[in-house]
Amino acid sequence: MRTSAKKGKGVVELEEVPEQGYTMRELCEGALHLTLAKQVYECSSEELMNRAGKSTILTLRATNKELKLGVNQELVAAVEHWVKELEDEAGKVRTELEFLRNQWKELEQEVRVLRSSLDGARNDRARVEGDVLSLTKAVAFLEAKLKAEGLKAVAAYKAS
Repeated sequence: MRTSAKKGKGVVELEEVPEQGYTMRELCEGALHLTLAKQVYECSSEELMNRAGKSTILTLRATNKELKLGVNQELVAAVEHWVKELEDEAGKVRTELEFLRNQWKELEQEVRVLRSSLDGARNDRARVEGDVLSLTKAVAFLEAKLKAEGLKAVAAYKAS
């Protein structure tokens, strides 16, 4: 960049501000002290203000980027921690689900056995009810036969 220096004589070559600005470390260590002093002496105040603004903006952008990366790393660590917790919880839930499925199968088997027993009991009840009905008919028949035999016996006794 070429500019005319108001404080000095003639046209001087100015050093470009780095694309990303100066790091805080460079500024704090004073590595740029001589360059800055030369620019203050040779440049107009308006140009110095523009450079300072640009340098500040670039420095702030770099700092912002570093902060975002730091925050992103913290977020990544937090998310990874949550993922680990959720994976552990999912493992526990899977284990419990498998246990409950096995328990369900055992209960279904027990229900099948109980239904089979119930069907057998119902069949036994129907058979017993049939037997009771047959016995009731037999009793009625025998009572009628006994009554008839009794009447014959009484008539035979009276006749004798």
